[in-house]
Amino acid sequence: MKEIIKDKIYLGSKIDYFNMENIITQDDWIFVHIGSELFYKFKKNVSEDYYVIDNHLYLSWEDLPENDNFNIDTLMRIFDFIDSFRDKKLFIHCDYGQSRSPAVLMAYLSKRTDYLPKANYKAVVQFNQIYPDYYSQGGISLFIKREWDNII
Repeated sequence: MKEIIKDKIYLGSKIDYFNMENIITQDDWIFVHIGSELFYKFKKNVSEDYYVIDNHLYLSWEDLPENDNFNIDTLMRIFDFIDSFRDKKLFIHCDYGQSRSPAVLMAYLSKRTDYLPKANYKAVVQFNQIYPDYYSQGGISLFIKREWDNII
């Protein structure tokens, strides 16, 4: 788990999440889970590719280069979920913490905060300095690059 913004935003993998047992139930945290394992573990008759249970948002996005299941509407709902809990700490993760969760967090920090530059290339370069594990060539990163001007 990597602290991105001191005492506020953390990024990591599903292993990091499973190691947070003492934090998971605390009310001062929100969690964004990107991947299929936890999504299907808790899914109950949901037709969307994401759902929310209390302070947890579950999203089923697989990061394959040819994958076309990413969409702007869901990305905006992730951003809105995070914004609705601005007074809480955020932990966002995917399976390995290398592509999906870093890409979503990088776009969020650039588009909804002043933490990163607004231009895509500059945001990616600066985010890579903060989080060198970011693999910016995956399907989610290509989607975000392609849709950058449509993301608000």
